[in-house]
Amino acid sequence: MKAFLRSVGPLDTVAAQRALALHSLPGMDRSDAAAHTRPLRVGQRSVLVTVAVRSDGVDVSAPSLPEGWEALVARWFDLERDISAPNAHLATDALLRDQIASRPGIRPTRTVDAFEAAAMAVIGQQISLAAARTVGGRFVAAYGEPVGEGLRAFPDPGRAAERPVAELRTTLGMNTARAETLQRVAALFASGFDLHEPGSLDALGALRGIGPWTVGYLAIRCVGDADAFPASDIVLRRAVDRMPAVALALRAAAWSPWRSYAAVRLWEMASPAH
Repeated sequence: MKAFLRSVGPLDTVAAQRALALHSLPGMDRSDAAAHTRPLRVGQRSVLVTVAVRSDGVDVSAPSLPEGWEALVARWFDLERDISAPNAHLATDALLRDQIASRPGIRPTRTVDAFEAAAMAVIGQQISLAAARTVGGRFVAAYGEPVGEGLRAFPDPGRAAERPVAELRTTLGMNTARAETLQRVAALFASGFDLHEPGSLDALGALRGIGPWTVGYLAIRCVGDADAFPASDIVLRRAVDRMPAVALALRAAAWSPWRSYAAVRLWEMASPAH
């Protein structure tokens, strides 16, 4: 099956492809300059999907796609947002003006699975993105179900929640505190928790081991909050002259109500070859 989902306005192919590659996990994703293949979970079913980002939308191909896949892909690439409004607002700031003029299609590339987003946010706490991907790959290899073509789905939260903390710590190579947090998050999702429900981020943030950075990051990368901004994020701070988190939060106030769109632009500015 092949399909095409059009974006409302331009879509920056470089930023989207870079985000896919930077967050791909060994054994789960296969990414190159032309396309990205990974499992897409809809309900209880995971299918391999290949997406190719174009300047006006996303090509999608898969052997078959369950009902509801269009909404997932649209949220994945933020296809339904008319970004002329955030662009116009953010372009009043000299820091962002030139990038917006030359690359108007930069928008969030989100995750397609809420538990995956939350688990990887925990795994990625206080380590580099490359290190987090390595640990995430171990998680997939140990507990993910095969879906074909040598790839596995991200682990089911119920299966992860059942694993002893000591096993998670040893298997993934993380400290006890982080393994405990990962298990708590898995247990929460296994209970039927929905990160897209109102108030869910507050509930997640109440768990021990989940801090403001994790909540802010997930608000952008999963929930789709247009005005989230994790000011303590080291990459965001580096993009704005290594500004302290408190000062950056004050600086970002002028970008409201589109701070998430400013954040993804700053992440792109800070990338190795933007």
